[in-house]
Amino acid sequence: AGKSGTLGTAGTTAGTAGTEAPLCSLMGRGHVYFGGVCAICGAAEPGEESRYFNFVTLADGTYAVGAGGEEHLPAELILPSEYYGIAVTHVLAGGFAGCDEIERVVISENVKTVGAAAFENCKNLKSAAFEGSELRTVEARAFYGCESLASVCLPQGLRTLGISAFGLCSALESIDMPAGLLYIGGSCFKGCASLESVVLPQGLRSISNNAFEDCTALAELSIPASVTSIGTAVFDGCGDINVTAEEGGNYASAGGCLIDKEYKTVIFGTGKSEIPADGSMNNVGVYAFCNRKDLTSIVLPAEVTQISQYAFAACVNLETAELCGVVTIGAGAFIQCESLESIVLPASVQSIHKGALDDCRSLTSIIYGGTVEQWHAIEKYDLRGAVTVYCTDGEIIL
Repeated sequence: AGKSGTLGTAGTTAGTAGTEAPLCSLMGRGHVYFGGVCAICGAAEPGEESRYFNFVTLADGTYAVGAGGEEHLPAELILPSEYYGIAVTHVLAGGFAGCDEIERVVISENVKTVGAAAFENCKNLKSAAFEGSELRTVEARAFYGCESLASVCLPQGLRTLGISAFGLCSALESIDMPAGLLYIGGSCFKGCASLESVVLPQGLRSISNNAFEDCTALAELSIPASVTSIGTAVFDGCGDINVTAEEGGNYASAGGCLIDKEYKTVIFGTGKSEIPADGSMNNVGVYAFCNRKDLTSIVLPAEVTQISQYAFAACVNLETAELCGVVTIGAGAFIQCESLESIVLPASVQSIHKGALDDCRSLTSIIYGGTVEQWHAIEKYDLRGAVTVYCTDGEIIL
């Protein structure tokens, strides 16, 4: 059902909902309307739109809209572009959240911002269309949990997709990204299990943490050369996905790995990846192979000297690991690799950080390329379990 009452946000003045004008909040009696608003408190004069909507006057004199009229919202909801001749430029934060009667929404041409959680958990919303090109921002969780949402066509003016903007839209199969898009927020499409096709536009600059996490149907994605920042665990939980990078940018793709060229770091890989031994990278990045169930063994070339925190965490089918030139193993690097039976470490290892091998319940042997004395000199934290370390001159039972 449509919501009743006032839907205000900080710095705004609530408009009216329903057919009876409430008392002026400043005078305590009837409003004094002029040009469609109360000259005293700024509340909007009731009109036909108030059947379904509540309007809020913003600081710039335009309106924001949300549910709040007398009647149930229609299945096809068309948001008004104006109220009393004044533009409606915002959809209120939480303005239509949980309105299960909505099946299709048309965002009017004057709207510049879809507020946080504006349509969150609208379970029956199947499509969202945007008129015109004024839209600049879709804020955090705007369409979060819209489990029936199958199609979205975003307008050309859009610049920012907020955190979890389309999270858990489990029916979403494809989405058109406009050329002007600059920023994709953290967990933006997390849990969009039906998402098969995404084309990232030229001009895109940033993809934040976990943006496509658990998009299990996504088979391929190309990173435009314009992208300058990619967060961690962006593709965590994705299936057999092939991520490539266009030439000429900050990122490269080789051997099934996505590489940050400036920092010589693998930021994503799969069970099919072959880490280059050409010196193009020396670090396995944070969460780079996290949760890859297709990874059963790894051999890191001598050029790789650092394994960052949680790089191979929860690779539950990983059985063997050979780390030919590693110096530092980060915290939680192999945590919850429950099938890992043995790991080969070179004499070059200087530090094994906290929890690096925690919950590796099958681990029985560490084959170390140095002496017992060298092993004891390694900076280590919390190495425990029924594990035997085989050194060049003897054995150590942890």
